[in-house]
Amino acid sequence: VFPALVASCLGARTQRLAEMLRRTLRAAMYDRRSRCVATETLICETHEPLVFRSLCSPNAQVRANAIRLLSECFPLVRERKANASLEEWKRQGGDLLRRQADAMVHGLQDPVP
Repeated sequence: VFPALVASCLGARTQRLAEMLRRTLRAAMYDRRSRCVATETLICETHEPLVFRSLCSPNAQVRANAIRLLSECFPLVRERKANASLEEWKRQGGDLLRRQADAMVHGLQDPVP
């Protein structure tokens, strides 16, 4: 369900539709008491590949949708695997955080809103 909602949100043709899909995605990730239902791992696994691919899209609306979605789920965090060292996990987390920050900066500098 999450990958399909994320892909639909990114490919929405209008801002209104993208906002409605983001609201649906938020409702799917949280229950009524504002408690997170989706784990950070699930959010990262579903959002990271689609969002970063959409940030490179030639379509300005898709790029704008990707920036809005990234800003709502910022920061994407990977869960530490049992066999991974702490240093490796911190390095990968730092790289992912840097990619997200760079994407936000590029999104703000995008000449087509």
